[in-house]
Amino acid sequence: MSGFFESVGAVGVILAVSGIWSLYLFVKFGLYLFLISRDFKKSFQCVESGELDLMTQEPKRKNPMMDIMRDIARFHAHHSRDLKSEVAFLFYKYFSRVNRAVAWLRMISVISPLLGLMGTVLGMVSMFKALAMDQQVDASLMAGGIWEALLTTVMGLFVAVPTLVFYYVISLRLKGFTIEAVEYGYRMAGIVNPECPYGSGKKC
Repeated sequence: MSGFFESVGAVGVILAVSGIWSLYLFVKFGLYLFLISRDFKKSFQCVESGELDLMTQEPKRKNPMMDIMRDIARFHAHHSRDLKSEVAFLFYKYFSRVNRAVAWLRMISVISPLLGLMGTVLGMVSMFKALAMDQQVDASLMAGGIWEALLTTVMGLFVAVPTLVFYYVISLRLKGFTIEAVEYGYRMAGIVNPECPYGSGKKC
């Protein structure tokens, strides 16, 4: 392990840590969103059946989607004309942790190839500096130096490509949650304010 870190240098260490961090974020928040979706649908069925009243009760498990529904029930159900923008604000509020994780994944996917290129350039500079000081050029040592210099570029790509996939998977899942939040938000408004459901054309 120490030999590996000596070969890739500080840039390679940063790339290795970035790759581990991106994998951690993907697993953590991918599982988090899966559990949110499963628990939310069960809890919302309880709301529709009357077993759970969000005006007075809290769901058994903390769920940001249910937090959005609770705020709609308490504060936004009686002016559902602008409910879409209000749901967007609530979604940003309660999913801030996931949004930060998505931002991290995006940043890692963009910076990793640049860090890899920087590591390669620094490695090449160091190698040519050493060659300039040594009058006898050893082809095998030169090839080894180039291999070590290019290793960080390979690492940067190995980190960037999966991280970009992680970013799009989480982003698309998050967009799906946004659409569901709007859809269920109107259903929640219809439960709380049945006299003026969305689409009825009435002024509420």
